[in-house]
Amino acid sequence: MKRAAFMAAAALLAAACRTSLQSAQPRLSLSAKRLDFGAVPVLNVKSLPLVLTDDGEAPLAVSSTTLTPADGPFAISGSPPATVQGGGGQATLTVTFTPPDEESYQGTLVLSTDDPTQPSVTVDLTGQGSTAGKLDVSPDPIDFGQVGEGNTGLQSLTLSSVGTAPLIVSSLSFGSGTDPAFSFAASTSIPDGGLVIPNVAPQNTVAIPLRFSPTSATAATAQGSVVIVSTDPSRPELSVPVTGERILAPICAIADPGTVAVGSLVTLDGSGSRDPGGNTPLTYAWTMTAKPAGSAAVLTNTDGPHPQLVADQAGGYGFSLDVTNALGVEDLSPCTATLSARPADDLYVEMIWDNLPVDMDLHFLGPGGTLDSPALDCNGNNQNPSGFAATCSDDHLTGPGPEWAEDANPAAGTYTIAVVYYSSHGVANPTTNVTVRVYEFGIVKAQLTQQLTTEKQVWEVATIDWPAGTVTPLGVVQGP
Repeated sequence: MKRAAFMAAAALLAAACRTSLQSAQPRLSLSAKRLDFGAVPVLNVKSLPLVLTDDGEAPLAVSSTTLTPADGPFAISGSPPATVQGGGGQATLTVTFTPPDEESYQGTLVLSTDDPTQPSVTVDLTGQGSTAGKLDVSPDPIDFGQVGEGNTGLQSLTLSSVGTAPLIVSSLSFGSGTDPAFSFAASTSIPDGGLVIPNVAPQNTVAIPLRFSPTSATAATAQGSVVIVSTDPSRPELSVPVTGERILAPICAIADPGTVAVGSLVTLDGSGSRDPGGNTPLTYAWTMTAKPAGSAAVLTNTDGPHPQLVADQAGGYGFSLDVTNALGVEDLSPCTATLSARPADDLYVEMIWDNLPVDMDLHFLGPGGTLDSPALDCNGNNQNPSGFAATCSDDHLTGPGPEWAEDANPAAGTYTIAVVYYSSHGVANPTTNVTVRVYEFGIVKAQLTQQLTTEKQVWEVATIDWPAGTVTPLGVVQGP
């Protein structure tokens, strides 16, 4: 009796276990047994979701997903789910449709899982390629023509959408081997999903700015291509040739003008300028960039290789030269040169002032000389005194000068420099700053400045001991 009861209990327990094991199985259900993508423009991509649900109690394992035809217009986007959690868990598989032509397409998607009741499930796929984008480009080819080294040429490539559907551009780039002198003149970043160009005017065109910036390393005839990837089925990857002719820039040159004596007529020399490509004749453009204070020098013949000037004051004169070849290409940077002018005499004194209406007089006194001494005071009204060998400039009745005194071979002794404020000519503000420079053998030995405020003031500037050349500033102002 006990044995019979035990056997009955064991049978009941075994039946319960079998029931539990049988219920803990995955069970797949799909959101659709057929995915219809409808009408899609050629080479456009449309996506549809397929939701996998596990209604069983155990996880569902997806062992494979197979598309037929394998190389058709249908595809799986991303990685398909490998597992779906039981108890109503879900996973999404995304299927895409990209029609290559304007026609109807069918296919199947087979999912293999460990669902014991349906280990293989088939989903039908359908779609229609309905309309197509079409791309026109202008110009084709792209020719920048002649562009000078160091310059930039601009062109615009126009993309036109002329098909029965909007055109989608997914990539815009330069082809392999394109000369690096070519570049896009603006950002060509393509947004996610591509650049959509409507097929209805006037919104159906997009201008792509291009530039060509040749350097000395650029090939004489630069070549390349612009590659456009789009949804135009007749030419999904279009390569547009691009060319440009590099013109080398001319090279300017100025011969060193060196050092000349004050008063010399100077001829500058730019004839060493050249054009590597032989595009001659060259045109010249000279500029005087600096000259000494008080100089009235003017550069003439500035459009030729040999301009001229008179170096009327001691000091430095600066020049720049640009040359342009016969094709209109200018040099990459101007040439510069500096001319130095020095007095031809052993001793040279120069005076300038900054209040233009007033009259200042320079006096250069020989050894033992006093102001207005006919024999020993060299000034604008006594330009060749009888007592020593100095010579003076004319009297400048207004500023800024210069007035000067020179002695080609001074005798031994002490010379004195003085400045007399002769007349204000009634100017409202008579104050002026006077500068005196002393040159010895063409070199500035001293530069002294003093402010004078009224007529009849006398500035005792300095003494010069010769032949030692010692300049001793005095800095004494006498008078009202």
